[in-house]
Amino acid sequence: MKIDVPNHFLYYQSKHRSDLSVLFHPFQSSWLIVNETAKDIIRMMADGHNPETIAHFLIRDFDIAYAQALEDIQSVKQSLCQNNFDIKQLSKHSLRKPSLKTLFIHITKRCNLHCPHCYISSTDTQLDLPASAIISSIDALIEAGGEGLTISGGEPLLHPEIKYILSHASKKLTVRLLTNGSLIDKEMAAFLAEHGIFVQISLDGSTASIHDAIRGAGSYDRVVEAIQLIQVHGAGERLNLCTTLMERNADDWQHMIALAENKKIPLLRFLHLREVGRAGNHPGARPLSASAYEQFIAHINQMQFNSNQKVELTCGMSGLLLKMPESFKTDDIWCPVGRMMVIDTNGDVYPCVLMMQDSYFLGNIFSQSLKEISKSRQMNETCQLLSNRRFIIQKCLACSFRNLCQAGCMGQALDHFNNLMETDVFCSYRKSAYEAAFDRLLYPENLNKNK
Repeated sequence: MKIDVPNHFLYYQSKHRSDLSVLFHPFQSSWLIVNETAKDIIRMMADGHNPETIAHFLIRDFDIAYAQALEDIQSVKQSLCQNNFDIKQLSKHSLRKPSLKTLFIHITKRCNLHCPHCYISSTDTQLDLPASAIISSIDALIEAGGEGLTISGGEPLLHPEIKYILSHASKKLTVRLLTNGSLIDKEMAAFLAEHGIFVQISLDGSTASIHDAIRGAGSYDRVVEAIQLIQVHGAGERLNLCTTLMERNADDWQHMIALAENKKIPLLRFLHLREVGRAGNHPGARPLSASAYEQFIAHINQMQFNSNQKVELTCGMSGLLLKMPESFKTDDIWCPVGRMMVIDTNGDVYPCVLMMQDSYFLGNIFSQSLKEISKSRQMNETCQLLSNRRFIIQKCLACSFRNLCQAGCMGQALDHFNNLMETDVFCSYRKSAYEAAFDRLLYPENLNKNK
């Protein structure tokens, strides 16, 4: 697909000062703070002018000495280099090429709880992915140079071969187990610690009355016991809690943070309720409004600036970053789609947990190899879509921040609007958050006055 996008630079000008602005690359996530002279130098560099020619333009327009002009040009060159701002690549954007790095496997649909917000509608019926298929998938991931594995369910600890699966995977991969925590006893806690498994436990309330009203009587106490057992066995640094935020626990998030601090949990994740699976029509699973969730995110982001914050917090919103993480600099795309695949309990494969729909079906591990699926036409088309969204969605084209947020999470756009060619519901919030962040960089004096 050919994408016709103007190759001019993008800018953000703070209302607090006019002498500096942020210059954004038209296709990459790179940016730098510039004055008017630097702007002109970069424009002329992009047009192919050599330093001597640019120097003469500067002498004419700014009435400076030739030596000063050359010094300014060299300073701009250094700044471009330091910020990975490639002015030689102004004609096209990067494309994600499929490269399998991680797997997310639903190893069972069975669960001992019946949470109203379960996105896969777990069941009492025995429906397990055979251990042989799981092990084959793990081996294929390792052979492809993969790095990480997430094991989920249902409740994955109900799988009859769970220890064999975890033991095999942990020899070569970083393994994360997503569990409700209710089945972690002393023996299991010791096993998880011995094999270096990262454990995420779902906890939807800071008290038994809140959590149990959502997940069932007695489940809170079992989670608290599981936390203690994992910590006793020396694996507390690999433990995190995950809270799905909804109307029923919307007022409890600050208490959840306090609980995590009190129990010395290193990471607390908050997730937005997805209206899929059982949560699609369950009266006990009602999501927060977009505005209410944005207010929550604003509070969390503010807390993240607090150097005294003892617990790492994430809030379930993607696409709010100022610099590309090192692990994603190869193609300058932060979304893991194309680098990961999701396997359902029937062996069906999808590009993302948020895209488990027939339209995005990639293949089935019982009829195709993971290597074939990862290189399939469907996966390539999904990667192309991921790469192109911000250059097709109309409001992204006019946005200076498009190469940072990259049109937001396309899985969440699918959840919210049933359309990948939309931004997600957090678009307006991200834009205001970017403006505030760049205002702080452009005019820190104003920030200090308002403290």
